Amino acid sequence: MAQAETRFLRALALTERAASPQSPRLLPLLDNLATLYRSQQREGQARPYAERAERLREAQPQPSAS
Repeated sequence: MAQAETRFLRALALTERAASPQSPRLLPLLDNLATLYRSQQREGQARPYAERAERLREAQPQPSAS
């Protein structure tokens, strides 16, 4: 599991540099990190990633209902 954590963190850093810290492309990485930490009962480490993902989701434009 340590390898997964290292890879997710590296992918997150690379994606932040390539896209932006507010890019929706970060959502799967943030969600996966939060899930990984929760699976290891590391809620304190999961929470910032889950909260950041939620803020990104809230910032995304909602499709219009037409």
